[in-house]
Amino acid sequence: MPKRRAHSSYSPALALFTAVFACASARPPSSFDGPPPTTPADRQMAMLAEQYLDSALELDPILASYVGYHKWDGRMPDYSSRGIRRAIQTHQRFAGELKKIDKPKLSAPWAIDYELIQGRIEHALFVLKELRPFEWDVQMYNEAIGGGLYYLTVPPRDPADVPARLNAVISRLEALPRFLDIAKAKLAKPPKVFTELVIQQNPGNIDTIEKILPPLFAEHPTLAAKLAAASPRAVAALKDFQAFLEGELLERSTGDWRLGRSLWEKKLRHTLGAQMSLDDLYAGAERGLELTRLEMYDAALPVYLEQFPDDRSHLEMLTEERINHVVGRVLREAAKDHGTAATFFADVEKKAASIRAFIERERFIALPPPDDAFEIAPTPPFLDGVAVAFFNPAPAFEPDAKKSFWISSVPEAGTADAEATCRSTTITRSSRSRSTRHSPATTCRCTGRATARTRR
Repeated sequence: MPKRRAHSSYSPALALFTAVFACASARPPSSFDGPPPTTPADRQMAMLAEQYLDSALELDPILASYVGYHKWDGRMPDYSSRGIRRAIQTHQRFAGELKKIDKPKLSAPWAIDYELIQGRIEHALFVLKELRPFEWDVQMYNEAIGGGLYYLTVPPRDPADVPARLNAVISRLEALPRFLDIAKAKLAKPPKVFTELVIQQNPGNIDTIEKILPPLFAEHPTLAAKLAAASPRAVAALKDFQAFLEGELLERSTGDWRLGRSLWEKKLRHTLGAQMSLDDLYAGAERGLELTRLEMYDAALPVYLEQFPDDRSHLEMLTEERINHVVGRVLREAAKDHGTAATFFADVEKKAASIRAFIERERFIALPPPDDAFEIAPTPPFLDGVAVAFFNPAPAFEPDAKKSFWISSVPEAGTADAEATCRSTTITRSSRSRSTRHSPATTCRCTGRATARTRR
């Protein structure tokens, strides 16, 4: 039975907001060449799209900051009972407004926007009314805190925007105590592995406030004074939350990380925006696994014959045993040549430089210019341990802003942190929106032991 990843709203919504804002009449801070509305139905759809996206981003201000829509930068999400009711009512209201539009009269681009917004509304109502991650997903709260601060510190294209961003950081710090009080009230019986992961991550939020933020305010004395005034209360709230995580919540973290088939299939349909049964998905995954194993064997066999010219034992083995033997022996040999936790980051930088040099030499794809705002950087504390490494793109509406390839820290083998990291590390497939999409399986990067991290 598949497992599930903790809810993350960034990626599915990012594609929608980017696509629809490209057509909407009032645009966020970027320019698009989308088709203008030319018919009454198109204009009605354009107005609704603009209103809906603004309202949806107001409900998820961290996502708004992530995609570069800065109207709601000073706010935190409201997961209180009142906030959830308001979110449900907002989406239901727009669902009703959408039905008033005569879809057959829409031109193709606006008909697509109709489908996108309809799907987004249905997905949001499913999350709010059925999935209800605010009751079990501890990491959702942690990512809101860390992301709420981090995405405001990405250097804007216009330096004149810096004071407004820093002011928003202070507003979010001031909102943290209430946000954490709501978290303590709403979280019921989360899966233990989720709580354990956030116990590791939350101290990084404290370090962010105490060590990372102050230098960013150094050139703005008035704002630095406001930061100094807001920080102690925010830090105290985070320390109190840490005690809650390690004590009361961990003790009652008895929830199942599995959603069950019915909910998981609904989540699958909303996430993919397509009809696909769990059985079809599983059959495709099984076939994909077998094809991958054959491809691994094809790649490993020449290396195996070169490294072990006197070993012909594989010729006496049947298919599965032969694949395991050849691939396994090649991988074990390759694993002897590896870095350490201390050299991991430098090793990645060195490998990235060699890959870039190879691409430049062979010229088989175009690379961004050397002055592109790209960096290889440690994963921010609020995401450290969620993935080994992944690409964090520039905000959708600020494509010239910084983009990063994040590398998570690697605890020393044999430590408690290493064991906890092994239980919770996922392998990334590509970036999300927030955004990173994660593979269904989880792997311990310290021992190679597969574990359950995703929630399905």
